Amino acid sequence: MPSSLLGKFTFALGILLAVYLQYVFWLGEGGMLRHAKLSHDIKTFELSNQTLQERNTQLAQEVTDLKTSIETVETRARLDLDYVKADEVFIKLSSIENTTPEQAPSRLTAIVDGDMAPIELAPPSLVDP
Repeated sequence: MPSSLLGKFTFALGILLAVYLQYVFWLGEGGMLRHAKLSHDIKTFELSNQTLQERNTQLAQEVTDLKTSIETVETRARLDLDYVKADEVFIKLSSIENTTPEQAPSRLTAIVDGDMAPIELAPPSLVDP
């Protein structure tokens, strides 16, 4: 009978050891679930880094263009700062959606030689087709 009790104890100890090892393998600090989560996080960060590297490349190209090309600087000034040369006329139109001709603005502002001057528009009904 003692050998039968020793066999049961050894079997139970083996089962407990197997359960513990499975727990450590799946849920432990360096287990498979943590490994899968970290692998997913690494892929996410790699995609994010790739996007940021592409953006950095674009910005580096833009800086190079701004340093070497006066046309690029002028274009940027026109778009961002409404730059107008002395011999140019700049007319800025605002777009208003869903308006009838009667609701359209009747005045515009133009910059002529650095001075702002209003421009009167003829009502749409008075314009010859």
